[in-house]
Amino acid sequence: MVQRRRVRERDKESRDLLIYLLWERGVYTNSEIGQLFALSYSAVSRRVAALRASVEDNRKIREKLTELKSQIKM
Repeated sequence: MVQRRRVRERDKESRDLLIYLLWERGVYTNSEIGQLFALSYSAVSRRVAALRASVEDNRKIREKLTELKSQIKM
């Protein structure tokens, strides 16, 4: 049986930013990203869609994404 871990609310944003970054770069498919984070294909799609809208509207999230991009060389 697969044990599911609960992700704290403050960690969800960081996880979702990383998921978005991997998706945006096109390095991994939704299925591969889902396997990395123990999420389904559709869960990855929902998180990407939600974050895509947030990045455009929310300066704080946009700054965090920019910081994350500067820390990761792909």
